[in-house]
Amino acid sequence: MNPVSGMLLLLMILAGCSPPPPVLELNGTTMGTHYSIKLGGMPDTQTLAVLKQQIESRLGEIDGQMSTYKQASELSRFNANRSTDWIPVSRELVEVVSRAQHLSELSNGAFDTTVQPLVQLWGFGSRKSDDHPPGQDQILAVRHTIGYRQLNWRKAPPALRKDQPEIEVDLSAIAKGYAVDEIARVLDQARLSHYLVEIGGELRSRGKRSDGQPWRIAIQLPDAEAGSAHRIIEARDVAMATSGDYRNYFEFGGIRYSHAIDPRSGWPVSHALASVTVMADQCADADGLATALFVMGPDPGLDFAEENGIAALFIIRGEQGYQERTTSHFQAIVNH
Repeated sequence: MNPVSGMLLLLMILAGCSPPPPVLELNGTTMGTHYSIKLGGMPDTQTLAVLKQQIESRLGEIDGQMSTYKQASELSRFNANRSTDWIPVSRELVEVVSRAQHLSELSNGAFDTTVQPLVQLWGFGSRKSDDHPPGQDQILAVRHTIGYRQLNWRKAPPALRKDQPEIEVDLSAIAKGYAVDEIARVLDQARLSHYLVEIGGELRSRGKRSDGQPWRIAIQLPDAEAGSAHRIIEARDVAMATSGDYRNYFEFGGIRYSHAIDPRSGWPVSHALASVTVMADQCADADGLATALFVMGPDPGLDFAEENGIAALFIIRGEQGYQERTTSHFQAIVNH
C-alpha cells in the first residue's frame, strides 16, 4: 500500500471489569510512519531494550533497501539507474519485488509495481506537486514509462533489470506489510508467542493479550474522526491491512483527487469505494491485495476477491451513508 494508506486500523485494548495486567509496548518511527508492538509477555532471557534494538535494526535495513524517499536506498538507486542491464540487488529486495510482480500479474495491472512515475506526477511521492492535477498530455507521456511486464527479476544471483530506462519501482503498497512480517519473525526468534505488530496501520497478531483475551482491532469508519470504529474484530493469528482514499488527497476545482492511482488509466480512482480491509496469513499479501482491490472498485474488487479466496471487507459510500460488503472468506475468519 502506498505510504499513507492503510491508516484505517486502530489498535484497541478493551478493558474488562478488573484492571488488566500492564501492557508491554514498544513504539517508534520507521518508513515515514510509526510502529507499535504490544506484547502479551516477555521471556526471562529477554529485555525490552535489547528487543527494541533488534527490531529497529531490522526496520532500518528494510527502509534502507525499499524506501522511495531516501535517495541512498537500494530501490532509489535502482530507479535512478538508466541501464537496461541486470543490476545486482539484495536478496530481500528481489523477494519483495517478485511478490509485487506476482500481484501485478494476478490483478492484471490494477496493482502495478512500476507505478512510481505516476505517483510522482500526481504529487503523492517524494516530489510534491502544487496541488493541481497534471494535464492529459503529461499523463499519457508518463503512462508510456510504466508497465510491470517491463521489469524483470531473478533470484540467483539476485538482480533486477528494466526493459526501458525510465522504469521505476514503487513498493510502498507492500513494503510496510513485509516489514510487519519481518518484525513478527524477529519476535518469533526471541521466543515470544503473544504479540501485536503494527506499522502505519498494517498489522499482524499472534497469541493473546496479557490478560488472556484475544487482540481486538477496530476498523475505522472512513471520513470519521480518529477513534470512530466501524467494526471491531478479534485478531487470532492473522495479518490485516487496509487501503482507503480519505487520508491522502488534494482538492482542485471542487474535485477530490485521491492518492490511489489506477495504473491502467493514469488517473486517481473515482469510484464509491471508501476502504478495503484484507485479512491474510502474511501482512505483505494483505497489504498488496488491499491496494489492488481498492483500485478495482466495489463490484470488480468484490468479485475478484471472492473468486480468489481473499478475506476482504469493503466499505462503500452511498446516498444513505456507508454500506458494508464482505467476502465469504472474511466471514469465515471473523465467525471462527
